[in-house]
Amino acid sequence: MTKTPIIYFSERELEVLQLIVEGYHNSQIATTLLISEGTVKCHIRSIFGKAKVNDRTQAAVFALRNNLAK
Repeated sequence: MTKTPIIYFSERELEVLQLIVEGYHNSQIATTLLISEGTVKCHIRSIFGKAKVNDRTQAAVFALRNNLAK
């Protein structure tokens, strides 16, 4: 039996992930969360790495399948 590793996302990463699921672009995420686009990109890179995905669609599917977003 293989154990699935637990992945920990920061609260901000989860906020960014939710907005990705909702279809927001980086500039919209930055405006909504009052952060720079560079910071958004940093969070997205971190999310992709932790979730082992390569794009926003895969990240959104990961979030929905794992009940990390609505």
